[in-house]
Amino acid sequence: MSYILANGATGGIAALPSDAYAPDVTSKQIRMLLRNNTFMTRVCNRRYQGELKGKGSKLVIPGEPNVLSNPYVPGQPLVTQVNPKAADKEFYPNRARYIQTALTKEQEYFSAIGNLAGLYKSSGIADIVEKQELEWIDFALANPDAANTGNASGKAGKKSGAYLVGTQAAPILCFDSYAELKDTSSANATYKGVSAKIMSSLESVLNEQPRNKDFGGQKWLYGPEWFMKSCQLSDITLSSGDESNAMSYFFRDLGEMKGIGGFNSIFRSNLLEPVETEGVTAWPVIFGTTDAICFADELTYDEQGVSESTPGTFNRRVTVYDWYAVYPECLGVAWVTNEDYGA
Repeated sequence: MSYILANGATGGIAALPSDAYAPDVTSKQIRMLLRNNTFMTRVCNRRYQGELKGKGSKLVIPGEPNVLSNPYVPGQPLVTQVNPKAADKEFYPNRARYIQTALTKEQEYFSAIGNLAGLYKSSGIADIVEKQELEWIDFALANPDAANTGNASGKAGKKSGAYLVGTQAAPILCFDSYAELKDTSSANATYKGVSAKIMSSLESVLNEQPRNKDFGGQKWLYGPEWFMKSCQLSDITLSSGDESNAMSYFFRDLGEMKGIGGFNSIFRSNLLEPVETEGVTAWPVIFGTTDAICFADELTYDEQGVSESTPGTFNRRVTVYDWYAVYPECLGVAWVTNEDYGA
């Protein structure tokens, strides 16, 4: 028995009639970047959101008067404090970002993905959030109370000045000593990390501010990934003999960061960049309470229009926003390093 092949070639197999037209099948699932979109709402407050609508572009917040008490001595005249000073705060929302994309009619018609405009908008909004977080980092580094940052000796604390938080030029070593880190002898084999202790000290820095406890804001900490991992690997958190230690329990048994060192929320970040100073690499660790910074995106609007050059439409979103350090005493910055240097 013999076979006649469709293409006339011995042993070959004829191509299907549809070979010249093989359309791609596109999945409806999009490979979207997963970006953090909840950070601002968790560390900032929106106490003054909407205050400017229909009233002006500058927000003036009356300051709290500093009324002083005096010792009372019978028979002695009383001292009157005339016009107690109150420094007002003035805020101008002057940050803005926008996204604008254009779609031709052909793109919208032939695309296998429905609602392309909505897809592009979602991606653009996610990018805005990430860029805002980068701007927020710069803002937070520049606006803490002086008592919540390291002095010439790297010490902080409004009352005692007893807590080592480091500086850019002299960041904190996150282990007791470099020798202990490298020591592999049986007596000193445990990693002597002190990052968890540092975290606890940062909370005490906030607590030393006179009015901090009166505000009742939730404490938070924002640091680089390696520092958070160092906290988990610290000797204080890995000690199996200290079952009553809350830090040890949370880190070792639950693997959670929340609630450690007195902080309600702890954020790992890959957006923090190190600073190189005189051969020393320093990383910032930002900490504070939700009372410290007010975030207001006062104006956000969407527009749609017809493209002038090609058949189609463009979509645009504009947002105007800013941050205000309402209570700098509730904001602090520490500097840490994962390197050895002559501290």
